[in-house]
Amino acid sequence: MRWEDFRRSDNIDDRRGDRGGGGGGIPGGRGGLGIGTIVVLGLVGWALGIDPRLLIGGAEILTGGGPSTQAPPSGPRETGTPADQTGQFVAAVLGDTEDRWTEILRTGGVT
Repeated sequence: MRWEDFRRSDNIDDRRGDRGGGGGGIPGGRGGLGIGTIVVLGLVGWALGIDPRLLIGGAEILTGGGPSTQAPPSGPRETGTPADQTGQFVAAVLGDTEDRWTEILRTGGVT
């Protein structure tokens, strides 16, 4: 079975172009945590043998994620089947999942 043979779903909302800042980097930039907090959480994680990313992620949740610095997307959002290979893969997997669940639910008498 090859994913290229699957039906492509049109229920795609491709938001990859809406991301600000290019990704990666220090998590504190998004979550509003200062560099000192990140260093302290890193040292605590190291001392206790805990992955510091878990502590930093938990602290970001507790602080509410900080103020949003992303501007709203300009113009209409691109929806439908993406043209690139990654987008085509996602659309194919989603299309196959939709088809399988439709079949399963129909067999069970659910519309």
